[in-house]
Amino acid sequence: MSSKWATLAVLAPLGAAMMLWASLTPYRVMQVIAEIIETPDAHVSAIGSGLRGGALVGLLGAGFLAVGMIAAARPRLQPTGKARLFLVASCGALGLAVLLIGYGNTTILIAFRNLASSENVSVDRLIGEINRAFVPFLSGYTCLVVAAAFVFVVRRASTESALGPTALRWLRLFATVGGAALLCLAAVWMTYSTFAFLDISFSFDTVNAAMVASSVSGVVLSVYLTLFGLTGFGLACLLGAAAATSKSKTTAANSQVVSPAQGTP
Repeated sequence: MSSKWATLAVLAPLGAAMMLWASLTPYRVMQVIAEIIETPDAHVSAIGSGLRGGALVGLLGAGFLAVGMIAAARPRLQPTGKARLFLVASCGALGLAVLLIGYGNTTILIAFRNLASSENVSVDRLIGEINRAFVPFLSGYTCLVVAAAFVFVVRRASTESALGPTALRWLRLFATVGGAALLCLAAVWMTYSTFAFLDISFSFDTVNAAMVASSVSGVVLSVYLTLFGLTGFGLACLLGAAAATSKSKTTAANSQVVSPAQGTP
């Protein structure tokens, strides 16, 4: 059974890598809007046609990441001292990912609001604004891949506890499941909004600005929901590190009690 769970844990870095591949979806959505403004008669573009596949890859990647993270947070797994270091490192990488992705997504949100409130639309200005989100998005999701890889290492460095799960390990599981649920919900929302945006933007009828705005808002807000899911994973890593620390302290205390008893004639 443990080998099966170890196999599932490898889905975490795989899913994060797939999410990295689809990380620029909000950025590419804004690129499509810039194309439509510049060429109103355009119906299909290379960027637009690639968005559907990217959204589906991101959806599948989110599912893989969720399953892998849950597999690595089984309550019966006891993180070792080595695993504790990787849990702390994973938490730090997740925190950095949240900051970078949040910055990139906020940049996209500001660019879209400026576009919506501007009377004279400048494509060059719009492209310049959204280009500032390119590096933060890629860097943030790269940090997510690193964090997921650390979690997989933690799973390999953990041992099956014979004493049963502790409260901290149950809390770690609950935080992981909560983060996974938010992540999957965000991925579904992202996919739905992306498909809706493409259907509206490249239809042969008159483009409905209100519907376009609604679909773009769905894309942007789904990224913020993703950040809440990643925050749940970060909390789970902290709880896992605390469980490992608690175990090491208990072991040290027991050894101090047992040693004098062994020396007594």
